[in-house]
Amino acid sequence: MWLGILPGVAVILGGLVRSAANDRITGIVGASLGLLSGSWLVVGVTLTALWQATGPSPAAMSITAQIGLFYDVGAVITAVAAFAAGSMTVRSVRDITDRTDATARAAR
Repeated sequence: MWLGILPGVAVILGGLVRSAANDRITGIVGASLGLLSGSWLVVGVTLTALWQATGPSPAAMSITAQIGLFYDVGAVITAVAAFAAGSMTVRSVRDITDRTDATARAAR
């Protein structure tokens, strides 16, 4: 159960960090947290079967439920986090203006 709750909390935290980011580094940290959490939801269920000592997963958990509950949600979260990370890597007009202003002040 905690393997599904912790990534959800991390996604919310990453979204809040990304939304409140004033600089690029903080925004990338928030987006990366979301990206890692979404990735865990995509592959985490499959990986947990590797360290279960009791054998295969219970028969009640079908592959359709796994895909619907974890893979799809994780893939959507990963895509949104990737778009958020990509928006932080683009140079903005403000970045160029700040650099031009700093260069002009240094020349004085």
